Amino acid sequence: GGLTGAINGLTEVQQKKDDAFRTEVQGIYNTVKQEQASSLTAGIDLASSREQNLKGLSIMLGSDEEGQKMFDEIKEYGIATPYEANSLLDSARQMMAYGVDAKDVMSNTKMLGDVALGDQNKFNRLSYAYAQTQSAGKLTGQDLLQYVAAGFNPLKYLADEAGVSLEDMRDKMSDGDVSADDVTRAFKM
Repeated sequence: GGLTGAINGLTEVQQKKDDAFRTEVQGIYNTVKQEQASSLTAGIDLASSREQNLKGLSIMLGSDEEGQKMFDEIKEYGIATPYEANSLLDSARQMMAYGVDAKDVMSNTKMLGDVALGDQNKFNRLSYAYAQTQSAGKLTGQDLLQYVAAGFNPLKYLADEAGVSLEDMRDKMSDGDVSADDVTRAFKM
């Protein structure tokens, strides 16, 4: 009887250890399955977003080949810089929607990226203001406020280049005499 009791006791202890082990393995298995499902969902979302972005560029540029070419250029720039690819794609589409010629989009993107110095928020703000300026064909007071809020004052660079005061350059802007090309030149200085 004592031997049977000892065996039953050991069996019970072993059963508890087995149950604990099974519970632990089942927990790990469930965690791995959830992570795989999340990764799969994220991958599907990423692929869907990529296809939407690529299709959007293709439509704007009039061909799948041109869309793919711009998409690849933007992707490469995103890899080489701290900027998010989706933000760069949004900026490219925004510039084209505001009338910037497709052939100028990548050079403008790089120009804006240089001025933003790796700051994603600053890049987004400069990109939006730049697209508006290009659409209007001239620098407006509203656009100037957006540039200055993002840490860039094109009038300062243009005033220095022309050898005039900042106030004189503001007056010139108020008269509508600071063109979108002038702003681009300021970005490149």
